Amino acid sequence: VLPVDRPAAMAESGFSREEVRLLNQDIRYLKTDLGRLQSADKAYYTSWGFYMILLLGLGLIGGTLGYQYWYERWGKNVTYLRRRNAKKRANEHLQQARQHKDTSAYYSLLAKAVLGFIGDKGNLMENALNTEEIMNYLQQQSVPDGTVRKINEFLNICDAGRFSPDNHQAQTNNLGGTARHLIKELDKYL
Repeated sequence: VLPVDRPAAMAESGFSREEVRLLNQDIRYLKTDLGRLQSADKAYYTSWGFYMILLLGLGLIGGTLGYQYWYERWGKNVTYLRRRNAKKRANEHLQQARQHKDTSAYYSLLAKAVLGFIGDKGNLMENALNTEEIMNYLQQQSVPDGTVRKINEFLNICDAGRFSPDNHQAQTNNLGGTARHLIKELDKYL
């Protein structure tokens, strides 16, 4: 037996007092309230969330394939895209014309709105056509003669206003509405 200078410790952990104090603060005590427990034996495929995620994935794949089909069939077709966006482009020209009221640009933009609409709907280059060719095209498309006559008068007023704006100031008040009406009429027939 060896002589002992200090009394024997019951069980020494190897930690100093400060370390033990820190450990006491870090200890997470056992919870007596278990809360809501779920069985680990429950299969994941029996929950509705699993099927929702599965359907979402299938929907995304279907949507991607549908868009790819649409793009291959229609997205590359310039004629289809021009026809589809014709009214939108015409309305943009009409909006620009409102900003240039009482100038020659006003008449130019109004004529461009109507001619651009006809060109986009018929896949025609509106810059390369003259008024006579446009009237012939409209008659071939079975547009009523009254509408063709109104378009011809409208384009003549726009040409006159573009090159001599002082003579037609009184007609500018309703010219934008006339252009909008003609585009709506043409949309029925083209």
